[in-house]
Amino acid sequence: MNRNLILTLVIGLMILIMIAYNSSEHEGGLQMQNRIRLHPLSQEQQEWLDEKGTLVIGITDNSAPFVLWDDGMQPKGFLIDYMEFIAREYDVSILYEPILMNEILSKLDSQEVDAVISTPDVSYEEELEFTMPIMKTKGILLFQNTITNRESREGKDMRIILVEGSPWKRVLENRFPKATYLPVENMKEAAAAAASRQGNAIAGSETALQHFMGAEQMEQNWSRASGYLYEKNDCLAVDSENTMLYEILNNAVYYLDNTKVVSELQSKWLGLSYSLKSENRLEGAGIIILIVFAAVLCIFSLFYQSNKSLYEELQQRMELLIESQNEMQTTFDGVTYYLAEINRDGLVVSINKAFSQFLQMKRHKAVGLPLISLFTMDEKEKQKLSQLISETFKDESEKSDEISIGKKILEIHTFLIKDNKEKVQKILTMMVDVTEARSTERQMLQNHKMIAVGQLATGVAHEIRNPLGLIRNYCYVLKEIDYRDYINRDEAIKVIEKSVDKSSRIIDNLLNFSRITTNKKEIVNLNVHLSAILDLQRNLLVKHKIDLKYEYLGSDTVTINIEAIEIILINLITNAVDAISQPGKITVHCVEDGHNIILSVNDTGQGIEPDIIDEIFNPFFTTKKKREGNGLGLYIVYNEVQKMGGEIKVESEVGIGTTFTIRIPIEKEEQYQ
Repeated sequence: MNRNLILTLVIGLMILIMIAYNSSEHEGGLQMQNRIRLHPLSQEQQEWLDEKGTLVIGITDNSAPFVLWDDGMQPKGFLIDYMEFIAREYDVSILYEPILMNEILSKLDSQEVDAVISTPDVSYEEELEFTMPIMKTKGILLFQNTITNRESREGKDMRIILVEGSPWKRVLENRFPKATYLPVENMKEAAAAAASRQGNAIAGSETALQHFMGAEQMEQNWSRASGYLYEKNDCLAVDSENTMLYEILNNAVYYLDNTKVVSELQSKWLGLSYSLKSENRLEGAGIIILIVFAAVLCIFSLFYQSNKSLYEELQQRMELLIESQNEMQTTFDGVTYYLAEINRDGLVVSINKAFSQFLQMKRHKAVGLPLISLFTMDEKEKQKLSQLISETFKDESEKSDEISIGKKILEIHTFLIKDNKEKVQKILTMMVDVTEARSTERQMLQNHKMIAVGQLATGVAHEIRNPLGLIRNYCYVLKEIDYRDYINRDEAIKVIEKSVDKSSRIIDNLLNFSRITTNKKEIVNLNVHLSAILDLQRNLLVKHKIDLKYEYLGSDTVTINIEAIEIILINLITNAVDAISQPGKITVHCVEDGHNIILSVNDTGQGIEPDIIDEIFNPFFTTKKKREGNGLGLYIVYNEVQKMGGEIKVESEVGIGTTFTIRIPIEKEEQYQ
């Protein structure tokens, strides 16, 4: 901070101090209540007070002479004016009810009163909450002059008059273990009992005893025990469950304590005055000079300590920051995934050790380059990666995708990095090499297809044997007929050609299904492919006495991963056949609506139990007997649907059947033309 600013602050402080000092000398009679405002209530607190309407404050006569009751039982005094100030500021009416000290807890608990002016009592800590102090009060013990010192030490032959419910009774019992206690209802009765010599000692509030007994009588006939029974504060006691009222009253007391309201009220009720200060101008000037000097000294000391503390704190924070950065860098480099920070321009900010080794490039050489330039890949994959990064910044949401880099497949996830204003400045890309995992998946799919091909072999052989038999028979016919019999000869040739076409079609379907699985999308006639898969299954269905109904609606030509569709359908058909233990029916329904393919397979089998329906897509889960199934069919179906961005739903009723419904998004043909 520069010197001019410090000088300005010092001069301003001196002016403010002198103004405040002069104001304090010339405004002794100013009524501060007219200018002071309490802390404003919250909307919730104001609504609570409005609904409450009137507060009831309980007052014991232990508060005398700060609260007195006239003949009409109307209260007045220092504490009443204090509470009325709060009432005016918060626009709420207050009623006052005289209560006994032993009624405080019950009256608050029954909500006959909302708060009580009382001294804090440790025995009520769980039931009551006490506000900040309003005023200080002290308790004393008086005993008659006839009691000897020895008797007064242990309380022997002492008959102490005490108001029931007094919190200081425990203090007296510890101090005078041999004393006898004479309980009375209130301080007024206690003073009367003392005057009639019913007891030879009395305990209570010093101000209350002076009020009810009279200062002259106390001095003539009674002696005061050394020290005080207690030195506490009068507070407002509120039921601990009434948190709303406690917060309102506690805030009010806090703000009144920081004003001159209490001083003004003391001046009014206790006769105090502000004109007791000395009028000596030299003394006043000396005080001002002393204050200014102390203020300047404090300011420089404050600046010194502040700068010193700021420097130390800055140094500590720098050390913590460096330590945190080191820990973060260690974690960043310790991760085996390929990590890279990318800014909004798509440029690399930093990469971790694993990514550097994968690229075979030093880190500093990668910084500042576009992420897509670090890989050798075709334009389609570059576009996919670039779009993934731009969409992450645009949508401000995490994304994921797979890209092919040569022979490797990387699974990429993006995460947002925000600044202290919650604005996305960078993203973290995490790349995982899933080449081996995808290869294993494809191998598993191919193996599963080969199992299916083996299961179809019997049916295919039977389907081929029939047309071969026809060919053989009509070849015999051709040999035996007259070469001039054109009609029979042409008919035989047509049957032979038709049988050859049928055999060729069956073999083509089987070869197409058994080829090595890829993830490529292509433009296909979906209806033809689905029909071919169902043709391969017809012999299996006939063998199990199962009727098949197939229906296709929509455009035949679509762009899709047809191999995945074939795998899905063959597994669902196989699963449906296994579920039907008697003659039944399988319905295959496919709809192409321009945006999605909706494929459903319904069977009239035994259905799926509700308690296992959530487990059917888990790998190796099967309800078949040992060696009859590997539990991978529906798992493969689920995985293939997920990879194509689709969803699968199953509905089943035990004894009725099961329906699998699959929705798969399709792309426009133009993208692949």
